[in-house]
Amino acid sequence: MRIKRAACAALLLCLLLLLGGCARQEQPLPAGMDGTQVIAEAITVAEELCSGKAQQVYDRLRADVAEGLTVDDVAALAPSLGDWVGVTGSHAAGQTDKKTGETYAMATLTCRFEKGKRLIYVGFDTEGTLIGLRVSKAN
Repeated sequence: MRIKRAACAALLLCLLLLLGGCARQEQPLPAGMDGTQVIAEAITVAEELCSGKAQQVYDRLRADVAEGLTVDDVAALAPSLGDWVGVTGSHAAGQTDKKTGETYAMATLTCRFEKGKRLIYVGFDTEGTLIGLRVSKAN
């Protein structure tokens, strides 16, 4: 259990560094990206994650991100709050990674489950490939 928690913590740290955090000043989406499409794709990723389809989520990851992770790492991100109810709020904005200068789209989803809600952050590169995923408590 400790190994699983350590792996999950390492995964979250890696993804947080990659995504550059959500507290940065909001930017427009990268050129050519549509907010509605970004949110729709993020909802698909969240639904897959929360319905036990970690392999499908893992397969969506960009190769450089996936190489440091396993399907079990992705599965460990799924909230344990009962059945998925749906998305009650969403937002998409652009972000820039301070280290690499890469711009990407970040979708923030408020997701409801039988026993609570979580925020799910989903990052996509300018090609629309999944580059990050984070789940946190919703206030």
